[in-house]
Amino acid sequence: MSYSLSELTSIKSKIFAKISHEIELANRNNEMNELLDKYGITFEEEWMPINTRTYRIMVLGELAGNKSDYIIAAKRLGISENNLEFVSYVEAKHLNAARLEYSDYYSDIVLGPIPHKVSGMGDTSSLVAAMEHEPKKYPKLVKAIANSSSEQLKFSITTFKDCLTKTRYYEALIEE
Repeated sequence: MSYSLSELTSIKSKIFAKISHEIELANRNNEMNELLDKYGITFEEEWMPINTRTYRIMVLGELAGNKSDYIIAAKRLGISENNLEFVSYVEAKHLNAARLEYSDYYSDIVLGPIPHKVSGMGDTSSLVAAMEHEPKKYPKLVKAIANSSSEQLKFSITTFKDCLTKTRYYEALIEE
């Protein structure tokens, strides 16, 4: 049986709505791997495309200066304040790491000094360890390292700007 164009449009709309709901539910219940397996979807080295109007960069950790200075630095790179979400050291203690898995909200996480343990990590020793162990489950991780001779995380303005230029968001922005 063949369907008309309007019937096909209606069918597609219903299927897309159902699958969208299924994806959101799987993400909330940490069952995304099962859903991807169900549909035979694998992600190799490719990341999902970034929509620079809707995606955000999470800036996670304690800033070394005023937040407004970091926002100005981002704006100079063409990144709107609306596409940044700052999560302080204190707020990071209560961050549910599970909400970052398979995120369709964050393209990247720029990481500065944070508590070793955050909620929602299960048996993993730290958020950084979880993100490095399974990088495809999380937004791209960019560490704000103070200098090349140490692994100390620090958010100076210079380090912050350098980190932003390494994000998937920034790469998509300059390709537009």
